[in-house]
Amino acid sequence: ILTVVTPIEDTPAYREGMKPGDQILEVEDKSTKDLSIVEVVRMLRGKPGSKVTITVRRKGEPKLLKVTITREIIRIKSVRSRMLRDNIGYVRVRSFQSTTTIEVRKAVEKLREKDVRGLVIDLRNNPGGLLSQAIGVSDLFLDPGKLIVYTKGRMDNQQSRYTSTESGGEYAFPLVILVNPASASASEIVAGAFQDLKRATIMGEKTFGKGSVQTIVPLTDGSGLRLTTALYYTPDGRRIQGKGIVPDVAVSAVADASKSRRFIREKDLPGHILSEDEVKGVKPGEPTLDAPRSRAPGVPKKDEKDIQLESAIDYLKKHLQAGKGGSTGA
Repeated sequence: ILTVVTPIEDTPAYREGMKPGDQILEVEDKSTKDLSIVEVVRMLRGKPGSKVTITVRRKGEPKLLKVTITREIIRIKSVRSRMLRDNIGYVRVRSFQSTTTIEVRKAVEKLREKDVRGLVIDLRNNPGGLLSQAIGVSDLFLDPGKLIVYTKGRMDNQQSRYTSTESGGEYAFPLVILVNPASASASEIVAGAFQDLKRATIMGEKTFGKGSVQTIVPLTDGSGLRLTTALYYTPDGRRIQGKGIVPDVAVSAVADASKSRRFIREKDLPGHILSEDEVKGVKPGEPTLDAPRSRAPGVPKKDEKDIQLESAIDYLKKHLQAGKGGSTGA
């Protein structure tokens, strides 16, 4: 069933109230059951200003929902920022696009003009994006020559290493990085590097676990074949694929952690790349609240209390009061 992992902020679907975990059963009364994602996307797209109606099944709702979305050309600004209390800055990275590194630098410079002392980088619900931008953003905060991520595949040409540049390390603020089960791919590369290098404290919930490298092989008829050719590893050699990043400080998105929902992660999807234990025939343990299985969380809106962000602010405040240095490694 076609399921929403997370609606991207400030898009038509987001404004119409689409939520993580929503199942799209119909588009304009046509069932999506036997359609590919490409076919559904083609049905959803259309002339800006026109409308499309989808039928949605939402957990907890007794009836199916009809959601009418007005199409528009979607231009996503990947970074937004603001100053929080106690001279702590906030930078939210929604996805890693071609201008993300530039946007992050501009955001931090504006915060530095306001005498920022510590920084929260919010990667929650960030599905990833361009590897180059994940490397670029990491480079802003890491000392030169630090390994950020490497790939390992069966062939020699699939082995790559990415390190911070000689011009890296522009910013030495204490850092907390927020993640959740919808933080994936490039987000996990950044979080894993900062965690291994003890450059930041990772806070929130275990990430999605998407750490594979795809290579497109062009075919003679104009189509292409996409192959998974390698896997991403953190500086300390931890595999991201199927495992994700476990935060240094676990903070549930809800006040009562016992009521946390179970979320779908990469390892729960059919056809996922098997872990070493699965290859050896070792059965994984029973799923726990730390290994959720249904819907991904949303980032709280302005009128909602953001428990994870508040925890990050308090953590940085205590760190600054203790008079420690630039890093907040656990």
